[in-house]
Amino acid sequence: ALLAGIAAGESIVATVVAARDDASAHGSVFRAESIGDNVFVTGRAEFVVDGDIADTVLVPAADESGAVGLYAIDASDLSVERMTTTDATRVLSVVHAEAARATLLGEEAPLDWIRDRAVVALACESLGVARACLAASVAYAGSRVQFGRPIGGFQAIKHALAEVAVAVELAESAVAHAVWAVEEGTDHDLAEAAAIAALACGDAATLATEKNVQVHGGIGFTWEHTAHLYYRRALSSGVLWGSGDDHAQRLYLLAVTAGDSSGTSTIDPTSEPASAELSLTES
Repeated sequence: ALLAGIAAGESIVATVVAARDDASAHGSVFRAESIGDNVFVTGRAEFVVDGDIADTVLVPAADESGAVGLYAIDASDLSVERMTTTDATRVLSVVHAEAARATLLGEEAPLDWIRDRAVVALACESLGVARACLAASVAYAGSRVQFGRPIGGFQAIKHALAEVAVAVELAESAVAHAVWAVEEGTDHDLAEAAAIAALACGDAATLATEKNVQVHGGIGFTWEHTAHLYYRRALSSGVLWGSGDDHAQRLYLLAVTAGDSSGTSTIDPTSEPASAELSLTES
């Protein structure tokens, strides 16, 4: 029923995607309680995309046994407040459920499955931001004349735009790999590809939006120009479901556990890899 409404454009469904360090020991900040044939969910989440315009919100919640399931809650049973954030063009909300009636969609909520796909979608958007800013910078550099010549002919501008172009090319490759992983890869392939795409596209968007402001010069710093909107979006996306450091730590952890069938490791992912620890003589 939810899929039919989404496909027809008749309903908006938002999903709570918590960053890894935001989840509780059970992998969810929400709790589900069964009373008779009904299920009620209680909990709170911030930074829910489109939370206050959604008709239904999907929430991962832990039941009395600790099992985390995926629950659908009607928006009318939730307290939702729009957040004031750096990026005013993206709707982010605080969602609060107080014994809200819910429908169990799946007894085992695929938290990593949901999060990795959300990260890939965000990476695709960041790539679009980077592309748009590169195109805008190139167009302006070709038309803005200073000292009798287009500013795109100056070496400093050439180098800046070339740097952005390289970052965008890397981001496109990372996104292509991530999309393949979503469609055909294993869970481990997707986890790695999502982290790589998040890093590459986050860096590309940040660089492209910064250079877009700089290439446009004085006009690029004004509120009237759109450059700051792209810059704000890049800042927001860079931390929405994990910072660059978070994705790098996860990528490292995936690498060191790749050969472990249990998927666990005693290595602290926040510590420096042994191969990178060089003595003064070795360095």
